[in-house]
Amino acid sequence: YDLRTVILPKNKQEGYHFRYIQDRFLMEGLRKTKELKIDQKGTITSLTDFQTDPNSNRIAAQFYPVHIGEIGGLWGRILVFISGLIPLTLFITGLKLFVLKKKK
Repeated sequence: YDLRTVILPKNKQEGYHFRYIQDRFLMEGLRKTKELKIDQKGTITSLTDFQTDPNSNRIAAQFYPVHIGEIGGLWGRILVFISGLIPLTLFITGLKLFVLKKKK
């Protein structure tokens, strides 16, 4: 597992959260994640572990790779990038048409 995310505490009573991911490479398929919590006293608590989590938590942990297109490998990321440009393009062309219409 490789460290992927550090979640800072919101207040002094909370601890740090660390998210580890088994494979960080761009590849197709689902990935295994593990989350740890370290409190103020330094004790380490495992919040999630892919092997022991219930099926509902395993499914929920896989939403992020689907959301960012990682599940499709490199082509999935490219598709997500292009689909993210579509709303920007529609906004710019709509604004341009609005300005041209207002000038007439």
